Amino acid sequence: MKGLVDTTIMFSLREAAVLSRLPEDRARREVERKVIEPKMASAGSARRLLFAEPEVLFFAMLNSLAGTVELTPPARTKAWRLLTAWEPVSLNRIKITPADRRLFDKARLKAWTTVHRDPHFRSEWVARLNREWSKSINAVFTVSWDALIEDVGPRIDLYREGLKRIREDEEVLGGEAAFKGTRLAVRHIGGMRAKGEPVERIVEDYPELTPDDVEFARLYTAAHPLLGRPKAGTATA
Repeated sequence: MKGLVDTTIMFSLREAAVLSRLPEDRARREVERKVIEPKMASAGSARRLLFAEPEVLFFAMLNSLAGTVELTPPARTKAWRLLTAWEPVSLNRIKITPADRRLFDKARLKAWTTVHRDPHFRSEWVARLNREWSKSINAVFTVSWDALIEDVGPRIDLYREGLKRIREDEEVLGGEAAFKGTRLAVRHIGGMRAKGEPVERIVEDYPELTPDDVEFARLYTAAHPLLGRPKAGTATA
């Protein structure tokens, strides 16, 4: 496992699985079999695994190949290392010292956002990735990185932005995650959406929310399922 890092810009295993749409048990197997080596951070006396955009994209790739192509464990490890070694921030040729790690992290996040928002930047990065893939993994079989980025990139952005819109306050719904400025439990809204309630109807019933809030709530609920019995007072509104 890699060194200890800041947790604020990375995801848990379950979050990475939800964002990539890869079944969590499959994502966990990649870690347990040491196909990939996520970073770690202290969480009290324990340590937790952390996943960044390369891992989410790696999981999305596995999901897209399910039932069609099965890469060997060594090939999957090479694919993960390729994604981590050729992060899009490298296109900016930024030289950051270890003391400037926070600046590097900000630049890295900006670069990943640019990948799915800027077609020219993405095209350059994908072409570079494909060249390395052909050299080190498979010269015949290629991955549709454009399609994966188009799918995963906006979902990562929506999730990160949504996290800024919520709070956990013991004075509000007993500490249940709620949208700021409201008494609406995120899991309540996410549960409605997961059961098929249309976004438009939810927003109509809860005008303080936006469509993005609703879709974020669905992701958050999947990534943070309520364990045990619900807390009293979490019924919303």
